[in-house]
Amino acid sequence: MSKFGAIIKQAKSQNAGKPENHKSVKPSNSKPVKQENHITRKPEKIIIKSVDDKDVNLSIKVPESRRRHWVSEAKRQGTSLTAVILESLSKRFGEPE
Repeated sequence: MSKFGAIIKQAKSQNAGKPENHKSVKPSNSKPVKQENHITRKPEKIIIKSVDDKDVNLSIKVPESRRRHWVSEAKRQGTSLTAVILESLSKRFGEPE
């Protein structure tokens, strides 16, 4: 048996039959959150893909300042850049048949 094997075995036998002594600790500085203050996101449109379709990367280069601005505005409005881009492309070019 290993060096600590006997110690572990002894500890297990002493604790056998006793419930685990784990207590969940709640941080003392936590404040109760009011449900009315939560910002709920608008559900995004669900795009149904056919079984054959797989997601692929579509990337464009934009200035970093514009990207930061767009990301922050999208977060304020509760959406994502991906959702906005997909909506815009679908509106402009339509969906595949």
